[in-house]
Amino acid sequence: MKVLNFKISALSFLWLLLTLGSSCDDRWEEHYDESSSKKADLTLFEYIASQAELSHFTEILKTAGYDTLLSASQTYTVWAPGNASLEGVDRQDVERARMLAENHITRGSVSTSMIDARLVRLLNGKMMQIVRQEDGSFSYGGAAFSKSNVRTRNGLVHELSSFVDYRPNLWEYLVYGGELDSMSNYMLGLTRLVFSPTESVRIGTNEDGNAVYDSTFIERNTYLEARGALNNEDSIYTQLFLDNRAWRMGEEELSPYFNVPDVFGGAQRGLELRRAALTRDLVYKGRVEDPALTDSLISTGGTVFYNPGYLFAGSTPQELSNGWGYVLNEFPFVDTLSWFKEIRVEAELASGRSSQNNTIFNRSGLGSGLEVSNNRYIYLEPSGTSNFARSNVTFSIPNTLSAKYKVYVVFVPASVEDPNNLLPTKVSFQLIYGNTTTGRTQRLRVTPENNETDPEALTKMLVTEIDFPFANIIDEDYPLTNVTLQVTNEVTLAEETAGTYSRAMRIDCVILEPVVE
Repeated sequence: MKVLNFKISALSFLWLLLTLGSSCDDRWEEHYDESSSKKADLTLFEYIASQAELSHFTEILKTAGYDTLLSASQTYTVWAPGNASLEGVDRQDVERARMLAENHITRGSVSTSMIDARLVRLLNGKMMQIVRQEDGSFSYGGAAFSKSNVRTRNGLVHELSSFVDYRPNLWEYLVYGGELDSMSNYMLGLTRLVFSPTESVRIGTNEDGNAVYDSTFIERNTYLEARGALNNEDSIYTQLFLDNRAWRMGEEELSPYFNVPDVFGGAQRGLELRRAALTRDLVYKGRVEDPALTDSLISTGGTVFYNPGYLFAGSTPQELSNGWGYVLNEFPFVDTLSWFKEIRVEAELASGRSSQNNTIFNRSGLGSGLEVSNNRYIYLEPSGTSNFARSNVTFSIPNTLSAKYKVYVVFVPASVEDPNNLLPTKVSFQLIYGNTTTGRTQRLRVTPENNETDPEALTKMLVTEIDFPFANIIDEDYPLTNVTLQVTNEVTLAEETAGTYSRAMRIDCVILEPVVE
């Protein structure tokens, strides 16, 4: 019985499919109005060229070289704009013609049948929206259809009342936007041809036995890799564009912060670092259509901006093919929110850290009730047995700018581990930093007036206020830092024996806070 029921259901399902298929065919035909006759004996180009109202578009196709493409056997759909809208277009300009042609052609057959809204990918990679209006008519990128679904031998033609202009993406806007020369020259100048071993074909070996390749090189741009695929039509971003005036303002404002010693790249590297900082926070994921109503934004450079409407002040949004662009004629960023930020070195990170006369243990601050940075700190247990073998630890401090900072060290009290241990400790410091363009360093020894730690609470101890004469930015080419801070325990054996101080230290982090005058 179950088998019989299945057969009946299957036959019924087949009948239903046939019925629906017939219905769909009927609906398909309904969407070809009487004026949209079949032209199956003509190619796409032949049909377009036969229509007097499309003579300007025919001319554009010839100039762009797409008359040949639309005469081939592959299937395409063309949205052909009428003559009136193309009167003012230079139809002999090859680049302009190519951009217009590619903006009105897609591969495959795209009928209006059963479409309410649809995105199609064009020959230029752009996405264009087709929408059914409330009255049943259609639009293509906002341009109204004047005729639809004309079938030719190799595709479909829809005629439009007006053309849809090429809309650049965020990356292309650097060139097409105007008054962006400074920003454009910098960003596009970061493009390099790089050898691609995966796309290159090995063709043999040389006399030394090394592989020889039929080499393939690909374009890479470090800004696109670091800040976002602004040239990708499938990625959506919002970008701030600095016009030439805003760019000059930014360069002037950042220039004092990137004074680089000759030994670390000098003025040229300082220029590169400055421009990298200048453009770090220009890109944001997604569309930001009303910045004034946005609580916060995170740039792809990692900076959080709260109430970010001021960043967009005075700009006019440009709707581009993969997001929104805002052109600014004022440099929008505040120093301490963008490039001149707090530097924090976590003590528990072993990289760039060295020590003498102690054993270091990594401890957790969780559950202590203390706001320990990153919930970790280090405990330094002294191993020296004389007053001359004092415990010390040295931290490398990277990415300092040629600017003024307040330097702090945060200590964790002994009570974090034992509530009954209320012994403080005493410390001194030695700050080393570059003070000549040849890379020579200066030692600044500091013993604060109050150099004792609080036995029951975190101690944020001010070491000094320092105006660094040179920036010390590390990267692949310059991985070493010449700014270090040494923390030394100043408790004597006699003081520890007397039970008034401890020679052990518990350090949370080193903090450099920007000083703005």
